[in-house]
Amino acid sequence: MEHGHSGKRMGMIASPTVQTRTHQATTLSSWRDMVRDLLNDIYCHRPGGGDFRGSISSRDLLETRFVQISADSHRASCDSSRMSRGDRDYVLLSVLHEGEAKIFQDDREATLVPGDIAIYDAGRPYQFVVNKHFVQTVVRLHRGDLVRRIPNAHDFTARRVAGDKGLGRIASAHIREVYNQIDHIGPENARDVQMGLLNIIASALSGPEAVSGGVFREHHQYLLRRIMWFVEENLFDENLSCEGVAAALGISERYLRKLCSTSGCSLSERILNRRLEEAGRRLSHGNAVKTPITSIAYDCGFKDAAHFSRAFKAKFGMTPRDYRNVPVEA
Repeated sequence: MEHGHSGKRMGMIASPTVQTRTHQATTLSSWRDMVRDLLNDIYCHRPGGGDFRGSISSRDLLETRFVQISADSHRASCDSSRMSRGDRDYVLLSVLHEGEAKIFQDDREATLVPGDIAIYDAGRPYQFVVNKHFVQTVVRLHRGDLVRRIPNAHDFTARRVAGDKGLGRIASAHIREVYNQIDHIGPENARDVQMGLLNIIASALSGPEAVSGGVFREHHQYLLRRIMWFVEENLFDENLSCEGVAAALGISERYLRKLCSTSGCSLSERILNRRLEEAGRRLSHGNAVKTPITSIAYDCGFKDAAHFSRAFKAKFGMTPRDYRNVPVEA
């Protein structure tokens, strides 16, 4: 039942953190006001009434906001009438530490137990329901940071990521530790920590612990198409590498290699084969006899002529010179 309300993305700041803000509530009325003032305009109510206690602590790591909540049972909802334009800039991620919770959005329901993770879109209606005391950490992510890693992020809302093993457990523990250690993260390391956190979250949402099948396969295929498009656009750049492709797409190099392994060959092999194919096409051109072979190699992205010759012979069964001399069939 939480999310940020700022209409502008926070820019780079000198320090990676801001002072921890902690607020206490002893009535549901004061809780509603506190949530509205600190986060955004969300309606909160407690079926049956009764005493209520809650606390919220908020801390920032650059543009990523962490909100830790401890509260008695209640329900929170956000509909279109309560949303601001700035809400569309954010996606929320909940990590449940104690209790049980349900998140409803887009006709989907995520039921969370301690350790589990779920994301929900701050720019679309949702409901958050807890029936007993709970503790959770909410991470407010800028939509662009997530979309660069998961382009169809809206398909991932209200989907549970199990936190009892694998990537889900790693992400759940990592989020909690980053929150606990923010005050000890220096400005020189803040961006690296933030990028690492985003990559871990994206990996967890795309991993086997996430509940859903087809959506994730479609996401992988979408990313593969983006990777191959980028490779084709930059094929002749001699500095094209797995590291560079991963950086351009905003994903980790390890995740990139994992994605490409499903296509039958590594990305490095794909780049090499495409460059060799293009070199072969150019060598077969009628005007190729006028162009030095080394020039064709360099134009196709190879840095070393000897490496090009060895790779070309391994693929085509003959040297580039012999290949160029083969008569072209009419």
